[in-house]
Amino acid sequence: MAFIFNVYLILFLIMPLVLVFWLIRPAYFPFVADINNPPSRLKILGLSSLVFMVSTIIIGAFLPEESTPDDSVAGLLAGLILSITIIYLSIKQGKSAPKIEDDQIKALTAKPLFNMDLQQLKPPSLKPDKIPNKETEVNKKRSFFEQRRVKSETYKQLMLMASDGEINQEEEQKIKKLLMEAELTDKQQLQGFIKAYKKAYEHVVSDEIVTQQEHEALHRIQKLFNIPSDEISAELEVLDKHRVLRQIQSGILPTCHTNIILKKGEVAHFSYFADLIEERAVRGRYQGGSAGVSFRVAKGVSFRVGQSRGTYKSDREPVAVSSGKLIVTNKRIIFDGDKKGFNITIGQLLSYEVFDNSILVKPTRGNPRLVQFRDTSYDPDILDIGINSIVYS
Repeated sequence: MAFIFNVYLILFLIMPLVLVFWLIRPAYFPFVADINNPPSRLKILGLSSLVFMVSTIIIGAFLPEESTPDDSVAGLLAGLILSITIIYLSIKQGKSAPKIEDDQIKALTAKPLFNMDLQQLKPPSLKPDKIPNKETEVNKKRSFFEQRRVKSETYKQLMLMASDGEINQEEEQKIKKLLMEAELTDKQQLQGFIKAYKKAYEHVVSDEIVTQQEHEALHRIQKLFNIPSDEISAELEVLDKHRVLRQIQSGILPTCHTNIILKKGEVAHFSYFADLIEERAVRGRYQGGSAGVSFRVAKGVSFRVGQSRGTYKSDREPVAVSSGKLIVTNKRIIFDGDKKGFNITIGQLLSYEVFDNSILVKPTRGNPRLVQFRDTSYDPDILDIGINSIVYS
């Protein structure tokens, strides 16, 4: 019996907290969504307060003076039954409140009086714009996990629409509606836009070819989402490289300024800081030497025969012998260095190989020339296709 008393006492203490929380956050109680309007909640609050007072009186009247609560079972059961009954009647009364209010509004708006504005006849509390929108209220009171779920779903929809590399007008309208319903902050929207842009970018560059149409589609997505360029700087750099490649393939090569004297009709297209590399002997050593044999001929005197230092071998390594600029024009490949240089016309060029950080030029006469780049603007693909375009133009 003491256990029953303790359980009821705990419920008696918890119920006020639950009711107060329900008044503050009604959206967290979807099973009573029909009575989440303020008039009904106030009625239930008043009746529930009456339940607490009656329960307190009953518990105090039937609680014996002894320390054991066995004799108070009847009082506990009576209080519990009375509490459940009053709460049931409160909820029933609360549910009927909206219907009564709606009937009052219909009665007031059924027949116009002297052609007056019907909105003026309605009490302020009964105007439609004063009745809370349950859907809006629930959206504003979303829980943390619900917000996470909505944000994740919004990001998925954005990336799905951008997965084909472009966004049409219909998808643009869907995105605006989706963001309005999701109620994301500006920072959250920007994060979703960046993810959608990068998804479209991955689709465009997946075949390693970016057409002019695809480039313009990505630019429209950036402009539509108002994405700052610094947030997608790496992607924009790659797109700019593909733009230059497309121009070179169409016969339009970039031009640059140079300090060397150009010939008539000669145009400089590429210029990079670089070093001229040549093989040089950096160290030497003897191989195949012998220490010989030592003979003792007297006390404290010995004689060594057969000693040989062997053959001298020198090691050769690539070394930067000159620093300057490699310049490619429509007629020549020039290295303008501080100590050494070379000048090879396109007609004298036998072959060339472009590497990640260097280029090997082989003329029809003379030794091959290896140039290693120090310029961060150097791109092997652009230089390779540029020289190829010059050679075969």
